[in-house]
Amino acid sequence: MINITTYERATRNCNDYVTIGNVPYDEECTPTDPINDPAYGARQIKECGALARQLMRIYGDPPSGAKFAIMKNPHDFGVYYDLVIIFNLENEVATEYAFKCEDLPDKWDSEAREELHLDEQKTPSQRMMDFMGWENPYDGE
Repeated sequence: MINITTYERATRNCNDYVTIGNVPYDEECTPTDPINDPAYGARQIKECGALARQLMRIYGDPPSGAKFAIMKNPHDFGVYYDLVIIFNLENEVATEYAFKCEDLPDKWDSEAREELHLDEQKTPSQRMMDFMGWENPYDGE
């Protein structure tokens, strides 16, 4: 289980953290849109969890002194969520692992795609339009 944390909790006891993000480099994340999409937060949290599990498939489980968490970040347009890795500054192995995790994959792997129920042909914006029942004015042009 990956806990949701705040800056204050993440930096206790000689800990620091690295913000990883919430999706691989070449993937589109779920937009922060509390007005038109009240479920955006749950999807962002799910993306963060899938990204953590994909990083563990690449780099192995976090060593002692390092752990993944989801950080809640207030913003003018609502709250957004990022995956972070919290690590003990005095633990070389944990510190090295944390900075290695900054090297994100380009794309979701097949396990993450299945976990997130991603349709290869649709971006998060397109899926949101489908969910809201909106039509794309540019279809067919």
